[in-house]
Amino acid sequence: MVFMDLLNKTIVFSGHFETMTQEQLAKLAVFVGVIPRETVSGITDYVVVGAMYGDLFSPPTTEKLKTANTLNIPLISEVDFLNYVVSVWQRRLSSMSIKQIDAG
Repeated sequence: MVFMDLLNKTIVFSGHFETMTQEQLAKLAVFVGVIPRETVSGITDYVVVGAMYGDLFSPPTTEKLKTANTLNIPLISEVDFLNYVVSVWQRRLSSMSIKQIDAG
């Protein structure tokens, strides 16, 4: 995974996610300083893509992905987004540990 800094970036979730619902992912995004939105627009920085399901005759996609493609908005996977969340938590915990050692 390439490190991304999503702090204060606007993201949209699209598709079905394995770990939690889009609503839960949006709450998690806010917790780590990311701005979730429901629709893709010119201010969207990234679209986080979950599983896509299509029929036998058409490739799987969503309207959000079609719009992101038209606007050249980068896509990131559910795993990459969750790895970003974990890295933010690790930095916060590390910072708290250092502060506790300094205070001790």
